[in-house]
Amino acid sequence: MWKAFDELTPEFAALITEFTKRPRVTYGGRGFGARGLRVDGKIFAMLDSKGRFVVKVPRIRADALLARGQAVHFEPVPGRPMKEWLVVTGRRPSWLALAREAYEYVASL
Repeated sequence: MWKAFDELTPEFAALITEFTKRPRVTYGGRGFGARGLRVDGKIFAMLDSKGRFVVKVPRIRADALLARGQAVHFEPVPGRPMKEWLVVTGRRPSWLALAREAYEYVASL
């Protein structure tokens, strides 16, 4: 099930273990989000192709993390930032806490 599990950071591997215990959550896929956690098929947290931790959070939360310098907009294509998708940077907030926020948000959409 986790072909690339050994290529993941220990922090993200722990998230996979934590979240895939939930009935609506899966890990993996093809292409974009191949290393992503999904709820009902929608990605809420992932490692991008550069190995960076990426989450989808409400825009107001994204703006707060950006203002604190804890994240930057995720840009799958340079110059095309995704407003609710963030790459966690700098002083790292808890990946688990952010993944929980992302899970709750995406599950509610």
